[in-house]
Amino acid sequence: MRENEKIKQMSHARDAFGFWKIDKPHRIDPPQTPSDFEKLPFLNDEEKALGAAMLKKFLGEMSGWGLGKGELPAQERIYFQSSIGGLCVDPMSYEAYFKFYERLVCLLTGLDNNDEIMQATTHKKGIDATAKRNDPEVRRRLRNALLICFGIATERNEKFWIRMMATTSTQTEPDDTGSYLMSAEKAAMLSHPESSVWTDEEGLVLQFTFAVIRSEMTDALWDRCMALWGEKETIRYMLWIGHYVSMMMCMNTLTRRKEW
Repeated sequence: MRENEKIKQMSHARDAFGFWKIDKPHRIDPPQTPSDFEKLPFLNDEEKALGAAMLKKFLGEMSGWGLGKGELPAQERIYFQSSIGGLCVDPMSYEAYFKFYERLVCLLTGLDNNDEIMQATTHKKGIDATAKRNDPEVRRRLRNALLICFGIATERNEKFWIRMMATTSTQTEPDDTGSYLMSAEKAAMLSHPESSVWTDEEGLVLQFTFAVIRSEMTDALWDRCMALWGEKETIRYMLWIGHYVSMMMCMNTLTRRKEW
């Protein structure tokens, strides 16, 4: 009888956050404090001041979010591993990028600013942690916007974003346990818009998302979107998809992680 071959098993060390350890996770290290911008020799004084002011504002806004408060511990562990903060080292570009995103958030969801969407996604009570808790239209559109993000992550098999969205308050109605996280049943069916786990509108959101990403829009699908959402809402969903696809591409470029 042939002896079993001895196969050396791969061994990985985990970092403090539970991910595979890597010495330098990001190609550009995101600034952590406003004073970090003073250490960037390629910035002029105006750019350094702008970067410091934006980061100071960001850190101040976090006082109203669930991050760092133990609301969603798994999310906090994953959230701060994002490489997107590397864009901050070019403050002028990042300011333009962020202004577009915040304006799109308002147009698409009906929320007032980025602070509100962060409150809705980082608190255990989701949208019910915001001032817009009693607006059914905001609840509907926010649910669609967050489902789009989950759909993009699934379609592109983006490991960071799949994990991030699975720990984020993406539902606008709590389940029987009071959780605003997406159920495992729904998460398993993200690639199947026709599944009975989705409402008619949720299924359409996923079909639309996949059609836009794959460049496979049909007249029949477009007509259904027009009938339900009209021109403005449909265009805003399309821009939302484009923004998050672009964000994920930037993050993949800036990260050195190959495994999560």
